Amino acid sequence: LELARYYARRRGVPAERVLALDLPTTESISRRDYERLLRDPLLAALREQKLVEQVRREEDKVGAHESGWTTVRSEVRYLVLFHGVPLRVEDSKPWPLDKVARLVHQGYQRDEAAVDSELCLVLQDGYELRGRVANPYYNQFRWEQPAGGGVLLMVGRLDAPEPGLVKGMIDQALYAERYGLQGRVYIDQRDLHNDEYRMGDYWLEEAGQRLAREGYDLSLERTDAVFGDRYPMDEAAIYLGWYTEQVTGPFARTNFAFRPGALAYHNHSGNARSLRSATQNWTGPLLARGAAISMGAVAEPFLNYTPHLPIVIDRVCGGAPWADAVYLSMAALSWQTTVLGDPLYRPFSVPLDEQIKRLEEAGDEGVAWAYARKAQQYVREGRLHLALRYLRERLKAKDSTVLREKLADLYALNELYDDAAINYELALKRSPSAETAVRVGVRYLSLLEALGKKEQAARVNAELRERWSDSLFLDALPRVGP
Repeated sequence: LELARYYARRRGVPAERVLALDLPTTESISRRDYERLLRDPLLAALREQKLVEQVRREEDKVGAHESGWTTVRSEVRYLVLFHGVPLRVEDSKPWPLDKVARLVHQGYQRDEAAVDSELCLVLQDGYELRGRVANPYYNQFRWEQPAGGGVLLMVGRLDAPEPGLVKGMIDQALYAERYGLQGRVYIDQRDLHNDEYRMGDYWLEEAGQRLAREGYDLSLERTDAVFGDRYPMDEAAIYLGWYTEQVTGPFARTNFAFRPGALAYHNHSGNARSLRSATQNWTGPLLARGAAISMGAVAEPFLNYTPHLPIVIDRVCGGAPWADAVYLSMAALSWQTTVLGDPLYRPFSVPLDEQIKRLEEAGDEGVAWAYARKAQQYVREGRLHLALRYLRERLKAKDSTVLREKLADLYALNELYDDAAINYELALKRSPSAETAVRVGVRYLSLLEALGKKEQAARVNAELRERWSDSLFLDALPRVGP
């Protein structure tokens, strides 16, 4: 309850709109208890506060599991669930019948669902519980409700393995909403496969291309492996990937931390089966490592009924709130997806130039990442020399590892290899962590090897190994020699 009140204060939500319900403490709730303890009290509270206007239906026309109310007016667009609200509605069939139904219908005809997704339809009485309900807003650019309000709600969840993490999710979203989402993007695809899962790799590819348009530097894993335990992932603002059941790689490290406001998502069936663990599945661990927003499935969703990533990322980059972006990307409701984080969070609510201005005024170190994005946007516009000049001018004002690395990358792109080497060397000297040093080192060593400068590569490699001799990330460095 305190988390809900804290969120209401930070977002300017009237205190009376915080609703406390007596709910089970487990992550699963029966269909009967969902209706009796959550749905019906929620509707009663909305009517009492005159946020919705409903009329009672004739009792003999009310079917099983229906609320019996018809909505004629609504002022509600979002619902926010907090840590402690059950995560999934259990299938109403007895276990043996449920098992048979899953075999016969391949799991499509069950009424198990994420509580969040079920509540999307809480104002819409009389829909089919078995299977999915088509989302009329799927692939639209905006969630535009009709006059008088709509009967579909967007439901977000501020939840994590520990209640204390939720406050951080709220604060980080507000920070990044003001200053922008700054850092690196990491995308984990599979190798090329012409199989039934190819669509998932296509989604990741398209999402990456959309983020590149925003000026982000992308680190890509394009093999059947995932980012490894000793992969030097640093300064991660966005992570998108798949496909392992349990959290692994950098995210399994207890000292790993995302940048403020980070978006992190790993697609796997049941990636949000539980949010109570910081070490099991994926969504909980990503939130425990500092992600502000994520999403996941509480049970098998089937790939085509997970959020369509290119739509999510495009709508987010276009300035949409987090909940809008996700719900516009889902083909079905009353299904398995839970949407984690502040539903109102808009990481791209202001243009990059305004982000830079605000970061400069605040003296925030994140401005270096915003400068790098601006330079990359110049490159995408074909103005490489302007990008180089822009970075050199910023470095005169204040040196930066981020900008040195970016300048080195652009010099190499322009075939100014000596200038690139100078700036890679300076970036390595300024590197604040082994992760950064090794990641920059791998890029620099690749350039030196391509140029046939084996002695210089051997020296750089040896210096890295000496300076960071106790680091596990050294395994990522190639073995080179004269």
